[in-house]
Amino acid sequence: MWVDWINDFAAFRDYVNQNLGPRPKGKTLDRIDDYRNYEPGNLKWSTPSEQNLNSRRSKLHKKLEALMREDTL
Repeated sequence: MWVDWINDFAAFRDYVNQNLGPRPKGKTLDRIDDYRNYEPGNLKWSTPSEQNLNSRRSKLHKKLEALMREDTL
């Protein structure tokens, strides 16, 4: 269970290694859905650029930009 990761880094590390494999060069652990936790089924390796695009702030910024474009049409 993913909650075990809070108190057991080895369990977290082992899950990641078994399910995602070793960390590729230039990538760090990221969440697929940033509204969810670091939990089974919601992890991936991403570049820093990919992580920036997956942030809540980035998604909000894109929505606001789209709304502003619609307003100017």
